[in-house]
Amino acid sequence: MGICSYCLTWQRDECYGWEQARICGITGPNDPIRLKRKRDRAVREAQDLRLEAKKLREETETKIIALEARAACLDQEASEIADQIADL
Repeated sequence: MGICSYCLTWQRDECYGWEQARICGITGPNDPIRLKRKRDRAVREAQDLRLEAKKLREETETKIIALEARAACLDQEASEIADQIADL
């Protein structure tokens, strides 16, 4: 199941050519109905990609902050250990 590459509608099976796509109301690759569906699909996919990119950006920023905080803790710990070594 998925989007048919001919009629650009959600189908159980792919159309087997433009003749079968005519049953779905599409006369050919430049049919206005098909072009509108193609445009709408591109808009939806672009929105989905932007949302995915935003989510990835947020997750990445969160991870960066956590890694930097952990690195700062380790730097502090290393500094305290260095002080202890100097006192020996």
